[in-house]
Parts: sequence; C-alpha cells; structure tokens
Amino acid sequence: NLFYTKQLKAFVGYCKRQASKYGIKGSRIKAVEDLLKIMNSVEESRRVSSIWDKLPINEYSYFRKDLDNDVVKNYECCGKIIQSTSKIGYSKVIFEKFLQQYGERARLARKNKGIDWKAISHAFRAAYELIEIYETGEIKFPLKERKFLLDVKLGKCDFNIISEKLDEIIKKVEKLSKKSNFPEDISINEEKINRMLYLILFEEYVL
Repeated sequence: NLFYTKQLKAFVGYCKRQASKYGIKGSRIKAVEDLLKIMNSVEESRRVSSIWDKLPINEYSYFRKDLDNDVVKNYECCGKIIQSTSKIGYSKVIFEKFLQQYGERARLARKNKGIDWKAISHAFRAAYELIEIYETGEIKFPLKERKFLLDVKLGKCDFNIISEKLDEIIKKVEKLSKKSNFPEDISINEEKINRMLYLILFEEYVL
C-alpha cells in the first residue's frame, strides 16, 4: 500500500496500450484522425506546444503529468505518447504509422489472426489486479480469473468479443480509481521502502 494511488499509471497504461494496439472500434481511429487533422493545419517544424490548447480531449486522448513532477507536458492518444517539446512533423509520423498498422491489425484481429494472446492476457491480468486492489486493498494469488486468463493466453477466445470485454474492464478500472480513497498522487518514502527491502533480503539470504 506504500505505492497505491488513484492512478497506478503503469498498470492502467499497459492495459490501454494493449487495447489500443488490437482494438477494432472506429472511435479509436477517429481519435487519431482528429489529432492528425490539427497537426496537418500547422507547419511540421513547429513544436507540439504551439497547438497544445487545440489538442483533442476524448476517451482515448488526454494530457498526462510527467512522472517526475506535476508538470503536464505529455499527451497521449490511443496509447501513443508525445511531449510538448516534440516537433509536429516527428509526432505526425508516429500517428500516421499507427493508423497504417492499425488497419492491418484490425483486419487480422477480426479473423483471430496475428494477435499476441500472451500480451492480451497480461493486459487482462493487470486490469483484474487493479480491480482487486481498488475493491479490497490487496491482491491474492492465484487470481479468481485464472482460468479465463489461461484461455485468453492460449488463444481460445474470439477476439471480437475479447476486445469489447477489455474495453469494458478498463472503464471499470477507471471508475473504481475515481471512487477509491487512495491519494491522488504519492510521495515515495524511499527510506522506509529500502529498509523493508533490506529486511526481506536479510531474512532470505542471511538468516
């Protein structure tokens, strides 16, 4: 619980990246197209900061705080992150490439082909762990959903159904995060954590 916050960004970010990587919802494509439309309206040599106030905000596009401080200088769209200091031309390439790959992945996904089922299962696992943390304050292994996770990992599922399920579970995680009593952010007590780690290692390898 030393690390619990409303955000738990690493977990949530991983789930969203996997969902956006294989998802087939048109709303994701529209989110990228809306972003590119704004980028195409200005010179590629300019910085993203010059259009910062015009960047679209929606289910798949939003601003992110820097991990090292509270300064908002990152922007995420469908799992792809750009910084305010990045050049627009460089950023455009990232999202144009995403659209090209996305179309092929979506086509294959509809046929249950070309899917990294192991990665998808990890995304579900992370989401279930988050739900358990937010609902109970801890994680118990093995997870209750272990049979489902194994089926996903072995590719026994229809991805068209699985992608919808992953979207739903991510939305559930976000709702639980907002309702939780965890702090908005966290100041890591390094001394306490290092002491705890030392005692664990000492007991394992010395005693």
